[in-house]
Amino acid sequence: MSAFAELHSRLPSLAEAETRTITTVGHAALPDDTYAFAEAFCIERDCDCRRAFINVYARRMRDLVATLGYGWESRTFYRNWMGADLPEVDDMVGVTLPPGTIQSELSPHLARVFEDLVRDDSEYRGRIKRHYQQFKAVPGESFAEELTVDECRAELEDLDLTPKMKWFEKRPKGCDSAAALLDLRADSVRDWDRALLDASLESLYARR
Repeated sequence: MSAFAELHSRLPSLAEAETRTITTVGHAALPDDTYAFAEAFCIERDCDCRRAFINVYARRMRDLVATLGYGWESRTFYRNWMGADLPEVDDMVGVTLPPGTIQSELSPHLARVFEDLVRDDSEYRGRIKRHYQQFKAVPGESFAEELTVDECRAELEDLDLTPKMKWFEKRPKGCDSAAALLDLRADSVRDWDRALLDASLESLYARR
């Protein structure tokens, strides 16, 4: 799977202004909270997968509570893109919970909420597609040029990862890849890892 990076890694002002959030009060399945649907796109220069990962952050819980896949093209498009009618094609279409990504007990409910949003709100659907094109148009590193997870970890340990630190203003080169961030999030419970997540949340909600 190609590496994905969140929109604000290349276009922070756009992401701060246009990241979709919802606030729940008395929802049947979701705790009262504000949830940010942060878009992430493939960083491979020559890839036109027309797909996004949606990392859902809960403000009050201060956690990444779901990772959604969203492919807005038809099954025929993804079959042609993959070059064969493979079982994986079905995982590319529509809203999914991609295997191997961070999930919680809230994930299925957030997937349904997001599915309703993109189904009923044509402006939001169009916004995600526009963000995909804007993200791809910004020069950035391909997966092959990124630092490894171990290299990211070494650089992270040298940073002052206090809760007030703006992670996305100080991130080391290469460490904005979704693959590296998810690996760091999953395999470590060290204090700086929690501080990284806290700082990411602060950046997402800086203007909200």
